[in-house]
Amino acid sequence: IQKGEVVLDIVKRSESAETNTYETDVGSLDDMSYTFGSVILIVAIVTIYNSVTKLISTQRNYIGVMTALGGRRKKILLHYFSFSLFLSLVGIIGGIIVGFLVSYATMNMASELLNLPFVEQTIHFDTVAEGITYTLSIALTTGLWVAYQATKITPREAMTSSFISEVYARKPVVERLFDLLQRRKKILPRIPLRNLFRRKKRSGVTISTIA
Repeated sequence: IQKGEVVLDIVKRSESAETNTYETDVGSLDDMSYTFGSVILIVAIVTIYNSVTKLISTQRNYIGVMTALGGRRKKILLHYFSFSLFLSLVGIIGGIIVGFLVSYATMNMASELLNLPFVEQTIHFDTVAEGITYTLSIALTTGLWVAYQATKITPREAMTSSFISEVYARKPVVERLFDLLQRRKKILPRIPLRNLFRRKKRSGVTISTIA
């Protein structure tokens, strides 16, 4: 800090107000990127699950024909697993491109707000590889699990469009609790609960998507 030709004090760059403000903003952006990345990854998992499940549902007859003609479960598994693999690769490529453009624009905007003299932007390939690893591992695990469900469809289930396999040893816990609370045991209030807890996978995906 100077006053005329006299040096009153020396302030380190790391202790200056501008540097502290910059580091705070960068830290906030870093935390926000992890938060948004996690949310988007969850949305991608739900999307892959819904896409593959819907594809299997619309092609149940073909699965039944393949199984009845002696088709191996391994081929059916790989067929639908490749669909989730394709979605994952397209999402990764698009995410890398969009992520670079957004980060470039964000950095330029931050440099203008903070009046930085120059900005050096580099691509951290280790971070890109980490994101690809997380995305592929989680997305492909979801796709593999859904594709495995297709291999468990029998020819009778697949060839009958209205067939829904349901095995219930006992009532769901919530429905039994509802029976205890309702002395008159009205049937209409229990129907939504019965449908909700007897389709646990569908209900879970719907709740996750809405949330």
